[in-house]
Amino acid sequence: MRVAICDDELLAARQLERIVKKILERETGGTATASEDSRVRIFTSGAALLREIENFDIVFLDLRMPQMDGIDVGKEILRRNPGCRIIIASGEWERFKEGYVIRAARFVTKPFDEEEIAEALAEASHMWLGEGVIEAYFENRKLPLRQREIRYILSYDGYVRIYTADRIYRRETSLEKILELLDERLFVRTDRGTVVNLAYVQQEEGDTFVLAGQKFKIARRRREEVRRAYIDFRLKYRGSMGVWQ
Repeated sequence: MRVAICDDELLAARQLERIVKKILERETGGTATASEDSRVRIFTSGAALLREIENFDIVFLDLRMPQMDGIDVGKEILRRNPGCRIIIASGEWERFKEGYVIRAARFVTKPFDEEEIAEALAEASHMWLGEGVIEAYFENRKLPLRQREIRYILSYDGYVRIYTADRIYRRETSLEKILELLDERLFVRTDRGTVVNLAYVQQEEGDTFVLAGQKFKIARRRREEVRRAYIDFRLKYRGSMGVWQ
């Protein structure tokens, strides 16, 4: 999960950055790496944020900023990266109704409260689950593919096949590279050549997942990792999001 903070008040932005990093580290069990830490970025203007908005999943957005008001920035975010979730972070509580215009997930107030920020992140994170987009080929056409539509991926020599409910896409890449693009909360590698979307797992039968009417064997050396990912998904996300059948 990549988080942007857009606020021209640098002290407030840094305070929020510390809180967000602390929450993300807690979510990963205190094992956040340097790369994970860098997923939180500060921008002091809407223009700077919009130049890189495609790289972020969640944005904490101040409303009162010079040159470009937060609502105008939010409208551009919706146009350029519609899967991105917006959390308004402002001291102007009286403007909370404006958040509906940009489909804000939450409104948090300054000075920031850690519990409130954690709740906002959790809600926005659940809303964003599976909304990320990758590109792949279908019938020689390069198309955007929403991750929540992907059921499983199979690896071949130099390329992967991506299976949805009614299509098979192709992308010239390795399974390792495609995994770097996928939401780690949803996707898990079950063996050397297979990745499955946990949201579509219908049943767990020992060392096998039943998914879309098919059985996928879980490699012995991956069983512990896969089982942890499956339990984590069920506890955190399955009940609130439903299953995309």
